[in-house]
Amino acid sequence: MNTKILSLFILLFPLISFSQTDKLYFDEYWSKTDKDSALFYRLPPKPQGEYYLIQDFYIDGTLQMEGLSMSTDEDIFHGPIKWYD
Repeated sequence: MNTKILSLFILLFPLISFSQTDKLYFDEYWSKTDKDSALFYRLPPKPQGEYYLIQDFYIDGTLQMEGLSMSTDEDIFHGPIKWYD
């Protein structure tokens, strides 16, 4: 019984660890930084048809901006971008 549970854990651990959402942190100049120095963060882009939904948040979790990008790793926006105050 314990061997089966251990085997299942070993098989599922890589899936669990790689499926975590990694935030990108930014400072006041939108340069990448660590969590302790960040004023903003970005969640991984979400596929939306042929585009990707980019959402930036203030460090307190309030939505700051959202828009559709043609790239997951560059800000190549398509259509309107919504900014929140």
